[in-house]
Amino acid sequence: MNLPQALYAAIHWADGDLARAIGRLSLRDLFIGVEEHDDLSRTFDALEFFRVYLYLRLTDEAETDVAKNLDDPEFRDRLNVTETVSQPTLNRLGDRLTERQMRYFDRVVAQVLAAIEDSRYADQFDELPSPDTEERKPPYIKKLSRELRAEVFRHLSFDRDDSIKFKRDFLLRIFVSAAIHDIHMNQACENMELKSWIGEGNSVDPSNIRHQLLKFDPATVTRMFRRANGALFDIAFEHEYFDDTNEVAIDSTDWGWYGQGDASRDIQKTKPQRNFYYSWQFTTLALVGTNTPMTMRAVPTRADTDKGTLVRRLLRYAAQVTSFNRAYLDSGFYTTDAVRALESTGTEFIIQAPDRGQKIEGLQRLAVAKESEVEAVPHGLGGIDDEKHWLFAVKSQKRSRLRQGEPDDPTDDWIIFYTNIPLDDDDIDSLELATDFRNRWGVETSYRKLKQDFLAQSGSPRLATRMFYFKFAILMYNMWTVANVLGAEEQDYDLSSENFVKANRFTRAFEDDEVTLDLTDPPETLDSCWFPQGTSH
Repeated sequence: MNLPQALYAAIHWADGDLARAIGRLSLRDLFIGVEEHDDLSRTFDALEFFRVYLYLRLTDEAETDVAKNLDDPEFRDRLNVTETVSQPTLNRLGDRLTERQMRYFDRVVAQVLAAIEDSRYADQFDELPSPDTEERKPPYIKKLSRELRAEVFRHLSFDRDDSIKFKRDFLLRIFVSAAIHDIHMNQACENMELKSWIGEGNSVDPSNIRHQLLKFDPATVTRMFRRANGALFDIAFEHEYFDDTNEVAIDSTDWGWYGQGDASRDIQKTKPQRNFYYSWQFTTLALVGTNTPMTMRAVPTRADTDKGTLVRRLLRYAAQVTSFNRAYLDSGFYTTDAVRALESTGTEFIIQAPDRGQKIEGLQRLAVAKESEVEAVPHGLGGIDDEKHWLFAVKSQKRSRLRQGEPDDPTDDWIIFYTNIPLDDDDIDSLELATDFRNRWGVETSYRKLKQDFLAQSGSPRLATRMFYFKFAILMYNMWTVANVLGAEEQDYDLSSENFVKANRFTRAFEDDEVTLDLTDPPETLDSCWFPQGTSH
């Protein structure tokens, strides 16, 4: 007897009492390998975890009601579990299963519900499955992904002709599949053909997708993703994601290129410590100081890009999305042009300065000699009045942790910042400013995650194609962010400890969804709401 058969028999034995039926099942015999899953929960052992999960999948009770039931010792005795858990914990049980386990329990639940459809117990269980899988009630994360796809993917237009028989939603989910598995588009097409709901003989031709990308120029890519992200910002705004005053970060991130450096004028030399000589460079604008960060803009840049013009463009864009009073910038923006652009907007700023220059090296030596926690001196970059701006040195805990033993040069442990915040003000604490900079949600870590979980592989030397892939990765990252915001709000979940849904679980809901959406085109006036029309990239 398999698990669905045993559970169906137990429901009859328990006269429709689902908790008692699940509690009496010998899961150790019916579910092979259950002992291998003791790490699924800190509250339940593996057997209890699967009992509670089965109950959640089959009952028509909401998670809040199940959590209340678990507070009752008599209910726990019937279900054969020992501990009670909160509703947010119940919401996340499914996130801890592998895709293979999820598919297994999908089949178990479908078979059990189908078996009891004509029995006297049918009205005690959740919505019974239809033979048409599109009418089945989807898991919460899959439902959330559909809602976001409907709002966001419609802004990404493909000029499809008769040679392409798949809908836009499906084509875009191939990009998601490529990102999940860190593969190229042709491999992702082959993977998607294996989905059971594709249908026999329906091949996905990667050349069609590559042809679509060849139709895009940089300006078109920029406009599409500006609109798509704008739709996400609208949703985030409606759910009070933005504070009255926010902080932003401007950073440079690279995407490695393993071909020849002369393949495109947009391919740049990269930092010597990387495992690649060349890369595509993007300057990003992100909202900081929140448990769920969003990247608002990504601009491809070259070594000769004017930093002042770039900073003005990004801050002007940020002002269209939300109000902000401070900007954090990496050392690539320690230039006179960038600083003058920041000054022109009246924005407070903190820039990490490079470890070079006579005054910077002198400040580092002074800090070492005095063994102080922080040292600051007035300094105006490139002829700017010294009385307005400051350099300050703080000992870097990160550099100390990463190194074994003492440094060759004691100044190596000191990091330098440049700011227009008046450090001679008694209310200003330089150490707090350094902490604020370090705590700007870990920009480097977030972009590593973006490239690891959301960015597909590409060998294209075309700027527009590279922009599409990189901006699509940012869009997916932002969709994941908004999914966390919506899920936390709807399920009363605290995001300060961890995300509501893991990135891999969220993207899997895209790839494995048997439902392909009919995406409606957005109204022509969308740009006028948040973002002006433009062709710059």
